Amino acid sequence: GRLARWANEPRGDDQDPVTRPVTMPKKKAGPPMQKQGGDGVDVATDANNEVVALESIFGDDYALQAPKEHERHRFVLTIKPCPAEPDSENHVVVRMEVGLPTNYPLVAPKVELQLIRGLTDITFKELAESLRARVMAHWGDVVVFELTELVRTFLESRNDKPTELHAEMLRRAAGTGGGGGGGGGE
Repeated sequence: GRLARWANEPRGDDQDPVTRPVTMPKKKAGPPMQKQGGDGVDVATDANNEVVALESIFGDDYALQAPKEHERHRFVLTIKPCPAEPDSENHVVVRMEVGLPTNYPLVAPKVELQLIRGLTDITFKELAESLRARVMAHWGDVVVFELTELVRTFLESRNDKPTELHAEMLRRAAGTGGGGGGGGGE
């Protein structure tokens, strides 16, 4: 599947902001020993509360992963436009892998999107850029649930059933390795 990722890691100005790590600004946290968010709550508590809520909301579409170095939590969410409906009604699906740094939410989460089905490359990049902008606008705050809602709403507006012609084209491409055809766009 197609991937888009960004994180709080440096990048060169010549890199594509959708598919390359992006520098996320750090919010000043006060004295080094004080790890509290803007509301005075310990950042670990903020992060833990968000993770518990996401696990509860996503249920089987939440998969815990082993945290990487300097991460408190890592998990994968499968995001569908209509989570209560059967898969046959969800024509667009995205998987979002999230790594929460030890000092999240004072620094941005590490997010990687993977397209499961239903979006064009252009539309997928549009979604990834929307997420990046949302993270930039809300750095310093817990933001993962808000990102999942942005993705779900985006997918919901594009959850159109493929036409028979499109479905046949996909079946032929899968069955014959994509041979033949006259190119063309959407």
